[in-house]
Amino acid sequence: MQDILKTFSNEILISLITMLVGLLMLLTRGLLKHIQSEIKKLLLQVELLRIDVRAMDYAIEKTDGNGYKNYRDTKKNSLINDNEFLNQESNLE
Repeated sequence: MQDILKTFSNEILISLITMLVGLLMLLTRGLLKHIQSEIKKLLLQVELLRIDVRAMDYAIEKTDGNGYKNYRDTKKNSLINDNEFLNQESNLE
């Protein structure tokens, strides 16, 4: 009788563990999909910002025609060289 109860207990335990692992996999998959969606939204916002900046640069250069592009490029290169985040060795890999 004890052997039957022990076997039955083990089967219940295995079933519970299997269900728990399945539930964890489902939750992990949902979390990963959510993170992927948020990253996609962020990348979209960055791309729209890049388009806005390019449009502003074009408009300023066209309306002023005063060498804005040269000043902008010089300052941009200076800021990139001085930026700690961009110049970290770990970011280059």
